[in-house]
Amino acid sequence: MSKQTFYKYFPDLELDGIVMVSRKIGRAKLYKINLEHPLVEMLREYEARLSLSLEISLLEVHHL
Repeated sequence: MSKQTFYKYFPDLELDGIVMVSRKIGRAKLYKINLEHPLVEMLREYEARLSLSLEISLLEVHHL
């Protein structure tokens, strides 16, 4: 993703509550992901399932 695309859509992530300001240092805002947001929870669950599936596939290939 290009930097321009990131900056184009990042405000939407903040408005939707997916990311939130964690603190401010001077004029800079620091953000963190909202782990309680339903979409973030779904992405984390998907990532965990994908990792498990990959691990199982590797074990089957190596006959472990």
